[in-house]
Amino acid sequence: MILLFANMLDLYWLGIINAFVMALGTAITVSCIAVLTLSGKKLIRYYLRDNVYSQRLPLLKILSQLTAGCFLLLLGLLLFNSQTVMLSPVL
Repeated sequence: MILLFANMLDLYWLGIINAFVMALGTAITVSCIAVLTLSGKKLIRYYLRDNVYSQRLPLLKILSQLTAGCFLLLLGLLLFNSQTVMLSPVL
């Protein structure tokens, strides 16, 4: 859409530069999220390695997975049953 708008204004090269800058910003954002995810995982493993709660860890892991799964299921059902007012003329 940016390229179309830039072409209408006879600034096609500015539209190309804008598309590359947006792609670079997306790449930086995704890379930062990946680095934070991996470093957070290492940090959690560091704090949970030899702790008093290590015997309860498997039960806590199973309960957290079940809770997250139920939450995602309920969120999906809520979105599925929501109204689609003025979303699409086809629907």
